[in-house]
Amino acid sequence: DSTNLVLRALELMRQKTGKTDVFFHADLFKRVPAQAGLGGGSANAATAMWGANVLMGNPATLEQIIDWSADLGSDITFFLSRGTAYCTGRGEIMTPIDPPLPAGAKLTIVKPDLGLSTPKVF
Repeated sequence: DSTNLVLRALELMRQKTGKTDVFFHADLFKRVPAQAGLGGGSANAATAMWGANVLMGNPATLEQIIDWSADLGSDITFFLSRGTAYCTGRGEIMTPIDPPLPAGAKLTIVKPDLGLSTPKVF
């Protein structure tokens, strides 16, 4: 399915690195609620890009992967960052900040039955 961000991320990595003779098999187990605003699809795409790069022998730098990720979505770059960040622009401009909560703090996330599709929100 060409709408799946993981499949699109893997194909993007093949094309951008020129390693079109490399193929991947991906099993995706989604645990982040859909349409919850938690970036589940973007996190999956970022992980797929990172993993594909490692499996191909690291032909791309982190900076290249971050740059290429913008072809798929604005907030994928966040999931390629390290730590907590304040994001501006379309989500691709990141400024590192101190975490708002102490390490190990427990959170409860509540998602109502209804959701909002990312394209409709933006």
